[in-house]
This record gives sequence, structure tokens and C-alpha cells, in this order.
Amino acid sequence: MGKSATPPDGTGGRSRRSDRQETSRQKGAKVAAAKAQRKAENARRDRLDDFREGLQPYTPDESFKACNRLPVPAAARKAADVPMTYDGKRARWTQLRQCKRVHTCPTCGQGIKAQRRADLEKANGQWAEEGHGLAMGTFTLRHYSRSSLKDLIKIQRLAWAYAFGRHSGQQWQKVKAKYGVTFDVRVWETTYGTSNGWHPHFHVQYMLAKPLTAKQAADLEDVLYRRWSAGVAKAGGYLPSRERGVKLLVPKPGEEAAFAKYMVKEMTGADTKTGKKGRRTPHQIAEDWLERVEGLDAEARRAMPAKDRHDLALWREYVAAAHGQRYLRWSPGAKAYFGIDTPDDDDQVKTQEEKDAEAAPVVLTVALAAWFAGVISRRGRSLAMRKAVETGGMGKVQLLIEEWNAEEIERWSATDPAKRRRGGPVQIVWGRDVWVPGEEPAPDTPTPSSELSGADPGADLLAEFRARAKAEADAKPQQLVLC
Repeated sequence: MGKSATPPDGTGGRSRRSDRQETSRQKGAKVAAAKAQRKAENARRDRLDDFREGLQPYTPDESFKACNRLPVPAAARKAADVPMTYDGKRARWTQLRQCKRVHTCPTCGQGIKAQRRADLEKANGQWAEEGHGLAMGTFTLRHYSRSSLKDLIKIQRLAWAYAFGRHSGQQWQKVKAKYGVTFDVRVWETTYGTSNGWHPHFHVQYMLAKPLTAKQAADLEDVLYRRWSAGVAKAGGYLPSRERGVKLLVPKPGEEAAFAKYMVKEMTGADTKTGKKGRRTPHQIAEDWLERVEGLDAEARRAMPAKDRHDLALWREYVAAAHGQRYLRWSPGAKAYFGIDTPDDDDQVKTQEEKDAEAAPVVLTVALAAWFAGVISRRGRSLAMRKAVETGGMGKVQLLIEEWNAEEIERWSATDPAKRRRGGPVQIVWGRDVWVPGEEPAPDTPTPSSELSGADPGADLLAEFRARAKAEADAKPQQLVLC
């Protein structure tokens, strides 16, 4: 009986082979898609890391300048050198300082915003499942090209406190009760336009007890505008127009899920946004500056006229004004309701990238002195070593080091003898300055640290790190400094 189930013409066998081939094709397609996604993610990571490294020399923020360059303080460091981990998908340097400047750093900012995005998606999903309503408001100021960003932010924060915050009074509580405003999540961002200058604004997601009708939404928008404009005037700002001061959006029936996704993207996608109507985001301004000075030496940059340095002035104004400005704020009780334990302070957020780096095994280590003298002294090398591990393993890393050594010899030979580095060009030695687990150099193996001189670009970095380490040790004398 069992044999009769197979047709005599053999089509059953062909069908099974076809099914297996189809399954194999599907698996192959999934593998190819995963590889393409990983490649795209790594390419984006590379772009952000390169952007950060390009910005660091021009940014007046010591924490940002040290990001992914200086090792963490000795008390928190597991090793005296700089290890790299690799999980088979992405290589990462560990034991290096992370600035956590959400508004300034392209890399840290992206990681923090990704965590905030995941939190908001979780909250929105739960809120939608419970059958509640959502709305999104945008609050802007009237601004002019003469207005400084620092002054606008001060007005903005005070206006919020008067209208909806700690100085809002009982009337705002009555409004919230009337329209079912249970929680809110506020995000800060800014753009810059040539005509009207800085444009700081708040995006606010409202979590409502139940969806609003079109009339209720229009009425609530009017109330929000009246309170916001009164708060702005009390804070010393120019009265915002009714047309642009406050916008409140609510989903149409049946579009709640799509609206929730749109809100998450609008509120937490600042690192991927571009300015609208001729305006630029701060990172667009910074990118324009880097493009302008690409290939120029220090002397040529100093000789640039003021109008050509305007983007640099804007970037530095932004960095100073945005410092300490919280990126995303939950209203009281919201995080507890949704079971979200991500810290409120951006500099306390542990990104997924950091978690993955700690969980992955160490695949190579760079001696501290070689890290300063041979790796971060030249732009792009720390990223190039990571990419070498990802694309070719240790063999490709060794070839990369040989290329660097040849470049250093060529550069040293072309330098005025009076300005040459003492002891010859920087040379990284495999097994002494870079090694893999199980092949660590002997404790008494000499390193380039004793050869560093003031002419070496790595010497100042190493001296700065050691000075910081000493200061940290003086501040906490009970902790040992291993450098």
C-alpha cells in the first residue's frame, strides 16, 4: 500500500526534488539578504565613525575628542592595552572612552537614539494593544537670523515649564483630564536656515486614554497653542504664529499602526533626517564644513575668509548650546507603566553596540603605546583595522600593518632631517605591538613608548592620556593607575 502512493511516472520524485530545490533557494535568499543587511549596517557604521573622526579636531568638547580614542580610566579598565572583539559579524574596539554626546557624536548619538527608539516602539505597541489613542504635537518658536541658539533654547525650556511643566498650574491638569492625556514623550531637535537662523523645536507624542475625534483634536490644538504662546511670551520670546506655533496630528480611523510608526521615525530619526525648506541639520552643517576643508592643510584653513568659516562657527555654536540638553524626556510615571528601565540621562545609556562588544571574544590587542603612535595618530587607521578583521582576518591585518610601516618610512624619509622623529619612523611589530590571544609578548618586551618624541603625532596624545590618568588617580587616590 505504501508503494502505491508514488505515481508510476515518477512525478512524485520530481516534486520532492523540486520542493527541496525551492527550500534551498529560499535558504540561500535568506542568507544573501542577511549578508546584504550586515554589509549595509557595517557601511553605515563606517561612515559614522569616519564622520566622527573628521569632526573631532574641530569640536570644542574634550569628551567628544576622546571618544573611541583614549582608553577608559584605569579603575574601569580590564587591560592596560586596547583590545578588539569580533562576533563573526562586526569587529569593535573595547576599553575606549565613549563620549555619549547624543547631539554631537554621530556614533554615540546613533546608538543612544536607537535605544530610545526601541523603548518608544515598545510603549507604542503596548498602548495600541490596549486600545488607547495617540497624537503628536510640534512646538516651535518665532526666530530670526540674529537670534543665538543658546538664547532660543533658554526661552524654549522656560516656555515649556510655564505652559506644560512645573509652573503650569492646575489648569493644565484639567486640560489633560478633559482630553485624556495620560503620558507624553518629548524630543528636542533643531535645524538652521539661512533666512531665519536656528529653529529649535519640540516633538511631543501624547498617549491618550482613547482616540480623539477630529473636532477634539482641533480643540486640543487650540488649547495647546494658547498655553504655548503664553508661555513663550512669559519666557521673553516672540509670540509664535498660530499657523506654525503648534501643530497637532492624530491618526485617521484604521491608520493607528502606521501613525505610530511614523511618530517613532519622526521623533527618534534625527540622525537620518535632512533639513526641510532650505534648512540644514547640525550634522549636515558639519558635513558641509568637512567637505569644504578636505585636502587643506592647517595653514590654508587659517587663511580662509570668515564667510568660508561660517559653517564651523555654526557647528561650534550648536555644540556649546546643545550641551546638557536632554534629547528625549518621558513624563512622570510613563517609563514605569511600560516597564522601561533605560536611564533618563543620555550619558548613562548603554548602547547595543557596547553590549555586543562586551559579549564578543577578543581577537587581537594593540599595545597602548602603539595605539597612540601607530594607530590613532593617522586618520582612518582604527577603522581600517576593524574592517581588515571583518573582511580578511589576521592575515589581512598583518598586510595592513606592513602597508602602514612602509608609509611611515616614506613619510619619515621625506621629512626635513631637523624635524624627523628620534629613533626613526614609527614601526608596528606583529607579536610585540599587536598580538592575538595566546601569543601575548613577554612582560619585558620593549615597546615604542620609550622612543616617542614631541615630533611624533602620537606623543602628544599619549602624554595627554597619561596626564588625564594621573589627574583621575589624584582625585581617587585609593585606585591604582596602570599606565
